[in-house]
Amino acid sequence: DFVEAWCDMFSPMPAMKEIFERVEERHVVGLLSDTDALHWAKAKEILPWLRRIEKPTLSFEAGFVKPSREIYLRAAQNCGRAPENCLFIDDSEINVDGARDVGMAGLAFTSPERLARDLTKLGII
Repeated sequence: DFVEAWCDMFSPMPAMKEIFERVEERHVVGLLSDTDALHWAKAKEILPWLRRIEKPTLSFEAGFVKPSREIYLRAAQNCGRAPENCLFIDDSEINVDGARDVGMAGLAFTSPERLARDLTKLGII
């Protein structure tokens, strides 16, 4: 009961799987999440396409959380890229600013539709 209540925040967001797949066709996709082991297991169950991310950066494994400099550098390393060759997307402007502070490009997530437009403008999809 506890696990179900703790992980009740996850649900598929329309269009996100499609955006992920479009980006994945041409680019390495990483994941940086301030999460715990229970949330990560539930997220992969509800969003099975997340399992395709080779080396996700998870705060409970890394020992750092956003917006610490170390977590962004670890995420870039896990993608095999320099930070200046990474685009970080998050729904928190503080976290986007943290990514920018290490040299990443950053986008604030507000909706799948806006994200698709932004990624199209950048030539990512």
